Amino acid sequence: MAKPQTAKPRPRIIAAELLNEILRADGRGLQVAFDAAMRTLDVAPRDRGFIRHLVTTTLRHLRRIDAELAQHWRRAPKDLLAKSAIRLGAAERLYLNKPAHAAVFETVETCKAIAPRSAGLANAVVRKIDTITQTGPAAPEWLIKSWRRRFGPHTAEAIDKAHLLEPATDLVVKANAGDWAAKLGGTALDTQVVRLTATTDVQMLEGFSTGAFWVQDLAATLPARILNAKPGERVLDMCAAPGGKTAQL
Repeated sequence: MAKPQTAKPRPRIIAAELLNEILRADGRGLQVAFDAAMRTLDVAPRDRGFIRHLVTTTLRHLRRIDAELAQHWRRAPKDLLAKSAIRLGAAERLYLNKPAHAAVFETVETCKAIAPRSAGLANAVVRKIDTITQTGPAAPEWLIKSWRRRFGPHTAEAIDKAHLLEPATDLVVKANAGDWAAKLGGTALDTQVVRLTATTDVQMLEGFSTGAFWVQDLAATLPARILNAKPGERVLDMCAAPGGKTAQL
């Protein structure tokens, strides 16, 4: 007898569980939690990118999202997983430009699957959210204060705004940056670095499994270039982790 097929978990359910895991007092960081989930779940490459993008966007704007939600509910749901699902729905509506009816439907369906008693609240709250009214700093107040003390108010504001931007992904290739840029839909910044602006799971990219490139920000490649080590010289790369500069050298 054939074994019954197990339904794949919907991407937003995985995203809600990830967000809940990260925000716990003893929760893991985004990358650790994301990698652990992807190792144990059967997730399509396209869904991997969407899940990461949705969770990352929600975390970046969490302070404002919570402030918006507070305008529309008397009290937050006790079920933290349901609260995470509603936060994700708010992020899709406010920051990912998802149409209201679609954001409401997906959030309600997610809550039905993980916390059915919160589905009605999700429907009522996400339906009301249509514009961003909270425009204060996105970072926590304690962090904003430390930036102001260290850098002054104008630079602190610039740092806060910069953290809301989705960063590009830079790949250092072993050779033929132009060819790899064409294959991966990126831009060759020079002979070594290819920049990707679309959110993606790099492990799913052509060339990752064969070691054709590694992830390393363009700025992080500069020290090894400036050092310009020659064959036969000995170089000590202190505190290398994961070793991008060592690989360059």
